[in-house]
Amino acid sequence: MIVGFEAFASKPTIVVAYIDVTYGSVCIKYLYYNSDCKAEIIHAEFDEVPFAKSQVIDFLDREIAKKEEELAESKRKKAYFLNQFATSFAHVFK
Repeated sequence: MIVGFEAFASKPTIVVAYIDVTYGSVCIKYLYYNSDCKAEIIHAEFDEVPFAKSQVIDFLDREIAKKEEELAESKRKKAYFLNQFATSFAHVFK
């Protein structure tokens, strides 16, 4: 999907977003297509795409859940620190 045109005077660039799907990951990547780029761009029909929308959404949902759990763990650690060590450090923070 073309997501931008950068009208640089010396090297106009087309910004293309694409999805790189492997066994364990889904990444949205960007190709900056200009006169220095070795890649080729072709038109692809949606029935030629090697993944399903539901696969990408499922993977991204799992990634979001993992990051939310990491955030919750960090919040628990902060709360533990504040609750358990606040009295020990009370004299330092006066």
